[in-house]
Amino acid sequence: MFLVAGLAFLSDSAAVGILLPLLAAANLANTMSAQLDFVNQAGGRNSVKASILERDKLMQLEQKIQQLVFADVEGQRHRESMGMAQKQYTAQANSVLIQRQMLDRQRDAAWASHSVESRKTPGQPCRKP
Repeated sequence: MFLVAGLAFLSDSAAVGILLPLLAAANLANTMSAQLDFVNQAGGRNSVKASILERDKLMQLEQKIQQLVFADVEGQRHRESMGMAQKQYTAQANSVLIQRQMLDRQRDAAWASHSVESRKTPGQPCRKP
């Protein structure tokens, strides 16, 4: 509509004749849109639609979303890795504790049998190692 009116006014007034086709071009550009679709970690789909004139801002938003998702994934991996390391440390500590308890029981059993034998044979002092 602006284009036709601009062409009609072109013979009467050059400024109006040029201005109206420019308005037509701006309206045409605003009708075209760019869309950004992304999927979150839960599988939900989201989309952002903007004018083709705002495409640069949409691309900046896309990069920011990618950075945030990447940072979140890296953070999750770090937490999982630290959790596994903590579980391994706990398992090793428990293993060492169990070995120590077994050695203590063996030592106590050996001490008890040594003290019983030393009572049978007089003259030998009984010493705990």
